[in-house]
Amino acid sequence: MRILHLEDDPKDAELIRSVLETDGLSCEIVLVDTCEAFEAALDKGGFDLILSDFTLPAFDGLSALTMAQKKCPDIPFIFASGTLGEESAIVTLQSGATDYVLKRRLVRLPSAVRRALRSAEEKASRKRIEEALQESEARLRLIAENSEDVFWMADVAFTQLFYISHAYEKIWGRSCQSMRDDPKSFLDAIHPEERAQADEAIRQLQVTGRLDLEYRIIRPDGSVRWVWDRGFPIRDDLGQIIRLAGFARDVTDRKRLEEQYRQAQKMEAIGQLAGGMAHDFNNLLTVINGYSELVLQTLPPDHCVRVEIEQVRDAGKRAALLTQQILAFSRKQKLDPVVFNLNDAVADIEKLLRRLIGEHINLVTCREPNLENIKADRGQIEQVIMNLAVNARDAMPNGGMLTIETQNVDVDPSFARAHAGLKPGPYVKLMVRDTGCGIDSATQARMFEPFFTTKAQGEGTGLGLATVYGIVTQSGGVVSVESVVGKGSAFNVYLPRVRAREDTTSPADAGLDMPRGSETILLVEDEDSVRTLARQILRLQGYFVLDTRQPVKAQQVCEKYTGSIHLLLSDVVMPGMNGCDLAMTLLKSRPEMEVLFMSGYAADVLKDQDQLPPGSAFLRKPFTPDALAHKVRELLDSPRRSR
Repeated sequence: MRILHLEDDPKDAELIRSVLETDGLSCEIVLVDTCEAFEAALDKGGFDLILSDFTLPAFDGLSALTMAQKKCPDIPFIFASGTLGEESAIVTLQSGATDYVLKRRLVRLPSAVRRALRSAEEKASRKRIEEALQESEARLRLIAENSEDVFWMADVAFTQLFYISHAYEKIWGRSCQSMRDDPKSFLDAIHPEERAQADEAIRQLQVTGRLDLEYRIIRPDGSVRWVWDRGFPIRDDLGQIIRLAGFARDVTDRKRLEEQYRQAQKMEAIGQLAGGMAHDFNNLLTVINGYSELVLQTLPPDHCVRVEIEQVRDAGKRAALLTQQILAFSRKQKLDPVVFNLNDAVADIEKLLRRLIGEHINLVTCREPNLENIKADRGQIEQVIMNLAVNARDAMPNGGMLTIETQNVDVDPSFARAHAGLKPGPYVKLMVRDTGCGIDSATQARMFEPFFTTKAQGEGTGLGLATVYGIVTQSGGVVSVESVVGKGSAFNVYLPRVRAREDTTSPADAGLDMPRGSETILLVEDEDSVRTLARQILRLQGYFVLDTRQPVKAQQVCEKYTGSIHLLLSDVVMPGMNGCDLAMTLLKSRPEMEVLFMSGYAADVLKDQDQLPPGSAFLRKPFTPDALAHKVRELLDSPRRSR
C-alpha cells in the first residue's frame, strides 16, 4: 500500500508509520511537508491513500484536500491531526474528507485506513459498473427487467425519474408510471411509523447522493412488506453528482428470519431458567409423591387419613405434569425416542380428542395412507396434538371445524429459508387447523413464549403452545403458524422422516406388587431427601444398599467394598462430577455392573447418547416407588446380565 503523507513533524510521521505497521498494514510512505512537494507527488500518482495534518507552517489540510479532490478524487483522504476541533472536523467531512483521526487517539487509525480503502474500492467498483451500464443501456435493461430487485435512476433533485424496473410493480403493487409521474410518490406507500425517516433520507440523498434505509411498505391489498433501499451517486469527470441511482430489494423473508431468531434466543434464555427451577421441583416432588405412595401402601382402605394422603399424592402428580411441561418448552427434558407412525398416534387419541373438544366442534382427520415413520418420544408428540387441539377448541367457543391432517412433504431450500431451523429434506407434516377467531400478528409474535396467554386470569397457565414449541424443537422439528383474523388458524409441525421400522417394544407393565430382589445397589444422590427415599424403597424390597451423596465417596466405596455391586443408581446432575462420568469411571473396575440414571433435568449431560455406558437406562424424576422398583428389576433381569 502506497501512502502520500503530508506532515511537517518527522516524529509524528514515524509514529504513524509505526502504528500502521504494528497493526499489520504493510505500507510504503512518501512524506512531504510543502504545497509544491504535495502537488508534485499527486501529479506523479500511484498512491492508495492520502494522510494529512490539518495545520502546517506554509500549507493547510483543507487546501491539500481541495487539490487532491481535483487531481485524484478517487483516492481516500484522511486527516491525522492534533489540532482538529469538532467544528473543523465536520467541515473536513463536508468538504469531502473520508475520515479524520486525532493524533492522541492514533489507535483508531488502522481501522480508519482499512475502512477508507474498502470504501474506495466499493466506490471504484460502482463507478466501473455505472460506466459499463452507460455504455450499454440495452444490457442494463435486460439485467434489470429480469431481476427481482427494483433498479432506478433519477436526477439529483429526485423530481425526474429516468428509469425504474418492473420489479417495482411486483414489490409495491403500484404502477411504474405512477413513479414516473411523481418519483416521490413511493413515499405514500411507506408505513406511517417510518415515513418521516424515509422522507429525511430522501432529503439527505439529494445532498450526499447516498441512501441506505430499511422500511415497511403497505401494498394496495393491505399486505406489509419490508424493503431495503440503497442509493448512490453518479458523478461526472469533475466529481460532481449528475444523477442518482440505486436498487430496492424485498427483504421481508430476511426480517422474518431475524425475528424468528430473536424469538429462539428468548426461548433459550427462559428455558435455561425454567429448566433449573424444574430440576429443584422434581427433587421435591420425588419426595412428596414417593412418601405419599409408601404411606398409602401401609394404610387400610378405610383409614381416617387415607383421603387426605391421596389428595397430597394427586396434587403431586399434577405438579409433576406441570414441571414436565416446563422442561418440554425449555427443551431440557430427557426424551425416549422410538420409531412410530404418526397416523397411529392420531388414531389412538382421536376418541379422547372428541371428548375433549366437545360436541359443538366437528373433528375431521385426514391421514395420508402411505405416511412414513418418524423418531420421537411418542407420548410427547401426543401431548403436542392434545395441546394444539385444546388451543383450537378455545378459539371456537361457538363451534366450528377442527382438522388434523398428516402427510409426507419434501422441504425445498426456498421454503426452508423462510422457516428458521428448518432444513431442506423429507419430513412428516402434522397440520392442526381450526375455523376459529384467528390470531393477530402481535399475538403470533409471542404465542410460543412460556406463561403468555390471552385468556382471562386464572383460566390458563400459558404453557400449552410453549410446550408444543419445546417438544417439537427438541425432537428435531419445526412448528409454524398461518392465521387470518376471523378465519381461523393452521399450526404446521414438521418432523424429520426416518426409514427405520416401527419400534414394537414397550416397557413392561407395572404390576400390582412391587418386584423384590436381594442384589447390592450403589446409590449416589446429592439431594439428601431423595437419597433417603430411594434407599428406603430399595431396602423394603430386599436389596442391600450402599449410599452416598458425593461421587468421590462412591469411588471410595467401590474400592473398599469387596463384594459384588450389581447396579449403580445415580443422579445425573451433581456437584463435582456428573453421573455419566462417575459411571464410566466405576465401570472400568466393575464392568459387570448395571447402570440406572435418574434425573429431572438431564438433557445437557445426556445429549450425547454415544458417550453413555452400553445398556444403561434412565428413570425420570419425580418417580414413584413402583416405577423405581420395576426399573431396577428390569435392569437386573436384562438379557445382557444373563450373558
